[in-house]
Amino acid sequence: MVPGEIVYEKVSVTCRKQFPIDIQLHNCLDSMENQTTAGMCKCNNDALDRWDKFLNDTYKKLSTQLNAQQKKQLVEAEKAWINFKEKEIALINSIYAEADGSMWIPIRINNMMEITRQRAIAVDHLSENINEFK
Repeated sequence: MVPGEIVYEKVSVTCRKQFPIDIQLHNCLDSMENQTTAGMCKCNNDALDRWDKFLNDTYKKLSTQLNAQQKKQLVEAEKAWINFKEKEIALINSIYAEADGSMWIPIRINNMMEITRQRAIAVDHLSENINEFK
């Protein structure tokens, strides 16, 4: 797999999609000036901000593609996801608060970023798939 490449499998069809945010994060982390804890944290925080914006934009796009019942379900799902995300971040912070060494700081931030990344990709996947049967 290429950095930033996501693989979706549907029955016997495989669809590969690269997300620019993943590529930017990979390039940021590979640059010499970011080979520090602060640099790695900045790369991950920047990626988190971009994933959050992508999630919001994709959520709005998906919302325009849905009927009234589906929109209601989307809002309910998003509220549940936000609750999950807050609890998951609290757990991540609790676990990594006990870790010794600065290397755990960017790992903690990356784990937090991954939560939003996964949701953004899932919403994007729904938005793309809905066009196949409408």
